[in-house]
Amino acid sequence: MYVFKMTYNFPFKYFNLLLNFIRILAYMLLLIKFTLDFFRNEYTIKEIIILIILSMYMALISYQSKTFGYFTYFAYMVTSKNVNYNKIIRRVFITFVLSTSMVLLLTYIGVIKDHIFFEGTRNRHGLGFNWTTVFPHMFMYMVLYYIFIRRDKISFYEVIIIVLINICLFKLTDTKSPFAFTLMTIILAYLIKKLKFLQKYKKIYSVISISLPVALSTFIVLISAFFNNDSAFFSKFNRILSGRLALGNYAIKQYGFELFARHIIFAGGEIKDSSITYNFVDSSYLLYLINFGIIFLVLLIVLLTYFAHLINTKKDVYMFMIFCIITLHSTFDPQLLNLCFNYFLMVWSYKNTKIKISHG
Repeated sequence: MYVFKMTYNFPFKYFNLLLNFIRILAYMLLLIKFTLDFFRNEYTIKEIIILIILSMYMALISYQSKTFGYFTYFAYMVTSKNVNYNKIIRRVFITFVLSTSMVLLLTYIGVIKDHIFFEGTRNRHGLGFNWTTVFPHMFMYMVLYYIFIRRDKISFYEVIIIVLINICLFKLTDTKSPFAFTLMTIILAYLIKKLKFLQKYKKIYSVISISLPVALSTFIVLISAFFNNDSAFFSKFNRILSGRLALGNYAIKQYGFELFARHIIFAGGEIKDSSITYNFVDSSYLLYLINFGIIFLVLLIVLLTYFAHLINTKKDVYMFMIFCIITLHSTFDPQLLNLCFNYFLMVWSYKNTKIKISHG
């Protein structure tokens, strides 16, 4: 349903009403699952206290920001505790493939419009979605799910097919970031499969994964805060990042940083109303810092660092690679905690699931 929510003009009159009904139903099912787990003593007293505090905090920032999607993400993470992580990723992958295939089919037969953004200049196809970058980013995450599932079993022919689809999407949408990260993902996955020395979990992997969340979030915040368009370095780097540094700097100057969340309306995409200023912040870390506050970003960094610790404990090379791709990608793009894209952060589930590490 989240996928269909992001279509350009889904032709169902009561779709939003249906989506709200499904969301309420999902909350009820999650609450029932949590209650059953509680009475089965799945949670310790310490965990219950922490969850109550975090739930109150998430409810507060949801109210302050008038954004409730992150509370949903939090609820998914909490109730995933005793759910098999492998099953989550497999089912998410299948759901994404089926739903995006349906959107593409409906777009092909004309039920959903394939809107062309910046027509006459860049001619970027939406492929049925409400912005041209949506499906390329979905495809990137689908490739990440696929790599997690297939691991060493991925073949050269599968790699070629993924690369060709990626190139076609780039030609149609002119979306550079997911194209580059998808290409990087599939190349790294195949190198891990072929080069045995990469498969042995090394200390450097642990150092990299633990360091990345703090290093990348600090990097993007500082470089955006100190951005100066008069500097040749900043100006060139800003062009490489499609103006992300300038937009981040503008947002920092306009809103600053607070401890807690605020209601901020970010305008992005193709703006047709000249009275509206494009002010969207693409970096997940910077976006969360400005919109949801310092405490939220700190908690997110703690979560990511703990996830890295679990990956290192399990010596999961493919998950290490996926984690690096996601954290690096999130430095420049806003999909990190978006249920339309990323379900990898079901950390509690990953912790309690035995991951089969196969090499060759």
